[in-house]
Amino acid sequence: MSLDTTWMPHRSWKFERLGHEPRAEDQRLHKQIAERDHKIAEKDQQLAEKDRRLVELEARIEALKREDDDAEQPSQRPSPNEVPTTVDQDDHQSIEHAEDISNLQEALRRANDTIREREITIITLQNQLLLREKVDDETRDVRDLRNRVAAMENRLQGEGGPADRNAT
Repeated sequence: MSLDTTWMPHRSWKFERLGHEPRAEDQRLHKQIAERDHKIAEKDQQLAEKDRRLVELEARIEALKREDDDAEQPSQRPSPNEVPTTVDQDDHQSIEHAEDISNLQEALRRANDTIREREITIITLQNQLLLREKVDDETRDVRDLRNRVAAMENRLQGEGGPADRNAT
């Protein structure tokens, strides 16, 4: 026995959505996706710039560490009276660079967390929309089935069948 689907006109939306004329809702969703992609691209560019800066700072820290290691060798260590002021400035800059690196790493972590949270929100909203459409379809199916059953009962009553299913 095959199911007659001609009585379910609401099912045609699946084919209409595949057509060439997008609905306003589709256009709105496409616009939201485009905006989100644009924001992600901007954030990606910012993160790439921060990553480049981070690599530069790490290279600078390594260079300063090598200079410090070279300066700590006993044969080359200057006397306390001969310590140049540039070492103090370099130490201060190293501390600032380390703080910058920590700040950049924290900003990167927060940005990744924000992106992850927004993606989860988008997926949740899409699932809710699909679930709402499915509930609407099922509700229509039930209503259509009830109408068909009522029509069949009316037809049976009209043909001289029992007036009530329970009355025998």
